[in-house]
Amino acid sequence: MIRLLALVKCRRSPIVYRNRLIWDEHVKLLLEEDQFTSMYRMTYPTLKKLLDLLSPFLQVDASQANRRCKGGGCITPELILHCLLRYLAGGSFHDIRTKAGIAKSTFFSCLHRGIDAVNRCDELAIKFPMERDALNEVALEFQKKSSSGMMDGCVGAIDGWLCQIKVPSASDTANIASYFSGHYQCYGINVQAACDARCRFTYLSVRSPGGTGDSRAFHGSSLKEFLDILPRGFYLVGDSAYTLSSSLLIPYSGADKKRKDNDIFNFHLSQLRIKIEQAFGLLVNKWRVFKRPIEIKLNRVPSLIECCMRLHNWCINERDGQWIVPDMTPGQLDEHVASYEEYMDDADPTSANARGGGRGNIRSMVRNAITKQLVSEGRDRPRHNRMRNN
Repeated sequence: MIRLLALVKCRRSPIVYRNRLIWDEHVKLLLEEDQFTSMYRMTYPTLKKLLDLLSPFLQVDASQANRRCKGGGCITPELILHCLLRYLAGGSFHDIRTKAGIAKSTFFSCLHRGIDAVNRCDELAIKFPMERDALNEVALEFQKKSSSGMMDGCVGAIDGWLCQIKVPSASDTANIASYFSGHYQCYGINVQAACDARCRFTYLSVRSPGGTGDSRAFHGSSLKEFLDILPRGFYLVGDSAYTLSSSLLIPYSGADKKRKDNDIFNFHLSQLRIKIEQAFGLLVNKWRVFKRPIEIKLNRVPSLIECCMRLHNWCINERDGQWIVPDMTPGQLDEHVASYEEYMDDADPTSANARGGGRGNIRSMVRNAITKQLVSEGRDRPRHNRMRNN
């Protein structure tokens, strides 16, 4: 037995001594090079405020850490945030942990601890407005995005997004095939989200595998319950993948969209609907971890997505200008909407009438009323937009 223990001891890996990242020197160098924002996806003052918020969740026992670490000092909140933001920005964990001076296992421990800290912070919570004053404020911001303020009462734009993941293992799920999206020809998770007029996420649901359609994923989310109790006069906007209701407006599709009155409604609806597409675009371009299949364990992917959306909202609230969608001129907005509509026309050819949204149906009353108002006030697509479509 003694010989066996001695043999095992001899085979142990040698102790690796690492030099931890010296945060203050690292920050000073990046600021001098004007590379801090590019590296961490936010300005230094914004990151410093974020660190103050998250520090209570990131503190470690210094005495215990000093006993465990092999040189370089214990893991600090700054080091954890460095690992989190660099990974979310698309960095390789090999490069990140080498720069930080930590082992592979320590890196992933820091990553998950950082994700959990962001998701536990109440100041960063994703909240859907429910009080009337909050609803009025959100509706007013959306109204400003609509030509001549015609669309009044919108409190959110909703859509689904496929977050690509690596092929799940049998230990992750009993139904691997359900995560395969036939439309995108890859494995993923169906993310249902809503945003406000400033492209800040106000709702998130990550419950459905990638093979689930948006309408089915939506009905399996809690947002459906919110819409059922939404005060009269307020509504969300979505695409034709969803089911029309008095609190969720979708465009006319199929043969219905060819009528001029309905086409006018579709144009004005798209001016609001495009905000969720812009929000997803900002999210993916800012946090480039989404540019490739997510490689962490399947049960941790929803937490990572929520973390990124919370940080996305944080940056917009802090007005980090380079990540804000600039307000478009009417002409620019019309061209953008036209391109968006062409993309969405191929997304779901299902007719609204086939969904129970035809004339005379109570679910179409709000949409019909808005359409009549647009027509009665002589609203139409801009001339250059009509010429482009023709």
